[in-house]
Amino acid sequence: MRALDYDPKTEHDDQGIFWIDFASVCHRFDAIHLNWNPRVFAHQASVHFSWNMDMGPRQALHDFSANPQYTLVAEHGTAEVWILLSKHLLKTEENVDFIALHVYDNTNGRRVYEPRAALHIGEYVNTQHVLVQLTARQGEKYTLVVAQREKTKPLHFTLRALSSTPVRLVQAPVPTYCEDVTGQWGSASAGGNTASPRYMDNPQFQITIPPNAPLTSGIITLETAHKHPVNIRVFRGGFLVTRVLEINTVATSGKYRSQFCTCELEALEPGSSYTVVVSTFEPFMFSRFKLRIGLGSLFTVAPIAREGAGMRMRELHGKWMPGSECVGGPDQSYHKCPRFLVRTECETRVLARLQTPHAKSLPLVNVSVYEFDDAVLGTLCASSGSYTNSPQGVATRQSTIGRTGCEFLVVASAWDHDVDASFVLYFYSEHTVEVTPSVTEVAETDGTLRIKQSVDGVRGVPESVRSVWTNVVSAFGGCAGDVDSEVLVPTVLLSLKLRDARTARDIVESWLATLSDEYMSLLGSQSVGAQQTMASYVRVCELYMLHVLPQLGDLNSAYEFLRASTVVSDSVKKEFTKRLDALRNPPVLTRKRKTTKSRARKPKLVQSPVQMVAKTEAAVETQPEKQVGTRNDLPSLASLVPHSAKIGVRRQTKTGAVVRRPRSTLSVAWRVVRRLMSRWGFTLFTLAVAVAVIRMLTQRFRVPHFFTAVYRKLWNTVKMGTQVTYI
Repeated sequence: MRALDYDPKTEHDDQGIFWIDFASVCHRFDAIHLNWNPRVFAHQASVHFSWNMDMGPRQALHDFSANPQYTLVAEHGTAEVWILLSKHLLKTEENVDFIALHVYDNTNGRRVYEPRAALHIGEYVNTQHVLVQLTARQGEKYTLVVAQREKTKPLHFTLRALSSTPVRLVQAPVPTYCEDVTGQWGSASAGGNTASPRYMDNPQFQITIPPNAPLTSGIITLETAHKHPVNIRVFRGGFLVTRVLEINTVATSGKYRSQFCTCELEALEPGSSYTVVVSTFEPFMFSRFKLRIGLGSLFTVAPIAREGAGMRMRELHGKWMPGSECVGGPDQSYHKCPRFLVRTECETRVLARLQTPHAKSLPLVNVSVYEFDDAVLGTLCASSGSYTNSPQGVATRQSTIGRTGCEFLVVASAWDHDVDASFVLYFYSEHTVEVTPSVTEVAETDGTLRIKQSVDGVRGVPESVRSVWTNVVSAFGGCAGDVDSEVLVPTVLLSLKLRDARTARDIVESWLATLSDEYMSLLGSQSVGAQQTMASYVRVCELYMLHVLPQLGDLNSAYEFLRASTVVSDSVKKEFTKRLDALRNPPVLTRKRKTTKSRARKPKLVQSPVQMVAKTEAAVETQPEKQVGTRNDLPSLASLVPHSAKIGVRRQTKTGAVVRRPRSTLSVAWRVVRRLMSRWGFTLFTLAVAVAVIRMLTQRFRVPHFFTAVYRKLWNTVKMGTQVTYI
């Protein structure tokens, strides 16, 4: 108190000045703001801006592309710079907006698109002011990023930079030309990372820069609807990338990042084309994505068609055996390699791709197409080139074949002799062709190749269900993910009924890839409608994995989809895995061939007459006595017919054996009538005859009304089964 020159006697005269212990300060107050005089700094720069709700995602924890960003430059020497971010208060209310200010160096003043190593990472606080103290070096450009944890309403800010030397504060530059491309990953387009055999199936786009454009740079951003690890890779050429080569790679986004990643482009040459490949870390990660390309000059972007687009595809499987069916390298013994015979009725363009997706170590392989005329291996039509062990396999260029009266042979060969691996051959053709696995033998006389084969053609795909699905999607607003599962399932079943499994696969994949975030969040919740939604989702997955993909012979995709799914419970996964295993390894039902011994009938035991008589007497003694019932005790027909069916004519053979011969149907019926008459006498029989006679008389002659009434009464009484008590 002495140091502060405080006099307790003047306590009532002080305005707003009081003493309080530190524990009470922590209990009573949320924050303490210290005033400082901004006039101590000779130079300052300020900007005012607004952050609206439509600027970027609601939670920009991984994506800074739409955040307000500014470039700070100290123009004269190193200076101490205080950066103050102030939020405007429009009305008195509780402050629930957590804001922060990040400072990045080594950016040359350009925008920062995703979180990374920074000079200063600010803490998210719900205060009105955020202060950052910085020592800025002369000429170096810093990027200031304004961030908030979650946007709830539009905010307005003022950003000030105060320094003892002149500073410049401007908005961070954005690319001059931008273009957005949307797409999705499905079963046919989610190929996985660069080590996957299906990497080339990922969506690919071509960027073309005009010849008169200057040397340009830019940025590519990729944002997904689901939290999948994603990556961007840019290649030279602008054509379909079927094999990953580092020498052909221009830029990459680096490691796979969850939901958002960026790729910076430097010094793109005018008049050149580039290929952009977007991929997920693992295959069968379905999601929608948004690709934004921003460059400093004009450019065009277009999707690149998949391999074999518009062509018929045939998937063939085979295996190399060590020492006998792998010789395609230095020995050129193609007659020992797996071969496929191709027949066509007209000229057509073909393409062959060979992959070894299940090999433990990738072998050096090659695929070639030869003319095969008069059992002679002729001219080479197409080849994949040198032997390569790429994860994506090898492929030939599109070539035209189809000379009249000539066949073609597709040879899948490996370089080494000791290769023990299975392979998959994808054969594409523009028109219908016959592809037949062949068994080739070398003739001992002239050394020619002789072929044995079975014919199986490639069929087209009907388009009727696709048009139906297009109309259904249009009726639900144009988004396949909004289609109700009760409508989706019948459409898929219709495709399977028409034997159009490819269309069924495309329908399910388009639905899975475009599901909304609300739908996915509902699957993981515990709300009332979550169970019904989960049941519908599991039903679609069951239809996809156990019916659609097995018809395409793609059980591996079903296993991968089940393993990558994060929504389905472990118990459901276990059940689906068991059913998939049953489809992959069905139980072998072998019909046991009957031998002579098993076909021989067992000899019947011939009983002597004494044994048969004793058995009959025992049966008679065990049979209960018959009870005489009343006239209303009508037995059921089931109790009469089985017993009467056992009635037969007993006769004795010459050997003394008693044989029972079954009676005919008429005899059995007469037996039933006799049993009925024995119980009720002739009452029932007389009544039936009387009714029949009266009915005949009423139909042929005119009888008085009295007899007609009596007949009707009798007839109704018989039908109702009651006893006649009056006439």
